[in-house]
Order: sequence, then C-alpha cells, then structure tokens
Amino acid sequence: MSLTSLDFARDFASSSLPTKATFSTGMREAESDLLIKGPIYGDVEVFKRNESFVDIMSEDADERPPVIKLQNESKDRSLGSLAHILGPLVGFLAPVLIYATYNGDDEFLKSHIREATNASLTFLIAAIVHSFLFVILIGCLTFPVHWLMYIIWAINANSALNAGQEYNYPLTIRFIS
Repeated sequence: MSLTSLDFARDFASSSLPTKATFSTGMREAESDLLIKGPIYGDVEVFKRNESFVDIMSEDADERPPVIKLQNESKDRSLGSLAHILGPLVGFLAPVLIYATYNGDDEFLKSHIREATNASLTFLIAAIVHSFLFVILIGCLTFPVHWLMYIIWAINANSALNAGQEYNYPLTIRFIS
C-alpha cells in the first residue's frame, strides 16, 4: 500500500507502534519500519528503523531557510488588497476612502492603492456611459462585460500586490499620479 508522507503522518501520528509503509521518492520506492510520534497538527518526528530508508530519504534534503514575516507588512498588504477587491464589489468609495486615510511611508502600497483608486474612478465614468447606452439597449451587454473585466483585473492586481510586483490596470485614466 503506497501512502504519501502527509497521509501517513495524519493516520499514524498518535500511534507509538512501529508501522510498515511504502514511501515514493519519485524515482523509486522504499519500505521502512517507522515510529511516528507527535500531535497530528504539530511537528511529526520520523524515527528511522531501516538503513535503506536512510539512503533514499536523506535527513538534510528538506531543510529550508526560515521565513521571516514582518507584522506591519501583512497589515499594509491587506489594506492594499481591500482597495483592489472592494473597488468592483462596493464601488469607488472604498478605494477613495482608503487612499484618503492612508498615511504610511510605503511607496509600493501607496502605488497599489492609487491604482485601485484610479481604476474605480475610471469604472465610475464607464458606468455612467453604460447607463446612457442602456437607452439604446446595448448597455445591457456592455456593462456586465466591463464589470467582469474589472473583477478579473482587480484579482490580478491583488495577486501582483501579494507577489510584490507593480500592477497597472488596463484602460485606466490616471486621475491621481
């Protein structure tokens, strides 16, 4: 029976009995008697009982450097995410209020909030144009397409924000530079 490491750890984390399992390393498989202890949601320690398992799964193969996350960075990124996501959902007021109340020093975040504000103001003008187009019955086709594109652009902008990249909304008038 072949189990992934995560399934094996989840099923047998509370067990203190030796268990036989097959681990797939991508190139070949190895069987080993393992004793796993530790809580299901915590760190799981694997004790090797067989030398052939040590040869295939080296101890230092999965060492990664620690990730350091600053607390103020997550607040700033969430504020930028709010500006991008609330634009198409709530309207132009949310990004404008976030832009007006943000007084931080982060230029990267300021540029994302500015882009979200420019996009929401451009979409407001487009919505007014679409309301005139409703009179000739083409606005009922153009408005949903434009709104859907605005949602997709906001999701792309939010992804770029979380990746640490700049993003410019397409077809946007730069009211605030």
